[in-house]
Amino acid sequence: MTNEGGLTAKNTPITRRAIARGALWATPAMVVSSAAPAFADSTCVIQNAKPVPSNSTRQITFNGSDGITVTGRVVGGNSQISNNNLWVLDSGEVVLEQDAAQGEYQEVLFEFSKPVYNLQFVISDIDNDWQQRGGYTDAISVSGDVVAAPVASGYLRTSGNRISAPLARYDWDSQGVLPKDPKGQVRISNRPGSPVKSFTVRYENLSPSYQRRNQVVLIAFINYTSTDCTPS
Repeated sequence: MTNEGGLTAKNTPITRRAIARGALWATPAMVVSSAAPAFADSTCVIQNAKPVPSNSTRQITFNGSDGITVTGRVVGGNSQISNNNLWVLDSGEVVLEQDAAQGEYQEVLFEFSKPVYNLQFVISDIDNDWQQRGGYTDAISVSGDVVAAPVASGYLRTSGNRISAPLARYDWDSQGVLPKDPKGQVRISNRPGSPVKSFTVRYENLSPSYQRRNQVVLIAFINYTSTDCTPS
């Protein structure tokens, strides 16, 4: 998603697009609940890790309801990272932002204070604007203890461990890829039967254009269980 003048470090929407969609940014639980599994075992409690606003632009901390913490920090990349690289919306979602030309990226390492299980969360608003605006094509890939998959079929493209918006059409505004639209969302989860201690998210611009543009995606609350229990 583009963020040209749309959001500030104070989380203030100031453009027509941001104002028109402001209500959609205020309900991350809608996305999280759709991604989180239902548990039949009453001892298998879903924990909810929420981000803590801070002045750091290179690191973000999620505090779990059971005391487990998740730390996300920028560990690599060649894109230009603005002062608003990692920041928290009033709704509680994390904005991951960069200024990237073709093929440029950044990598964020997420580390848990102890291994967790049944991990579920979504990265939202994966779209593009390159065809008419010469800008960006969002792409997400993961490595480590997790796997990634589109929430909905028919829009996002998967190539190996990379999931990206299509290159063939202009999506920003006109195609309706909104922050809460499942077709622009990627679900992150643990590998079956394996605990999660850490993983890396790579955020890349796959646009055919060499023009550097601002792009953002949204990271929802992180759901998990602190014990190795079996979801229904």
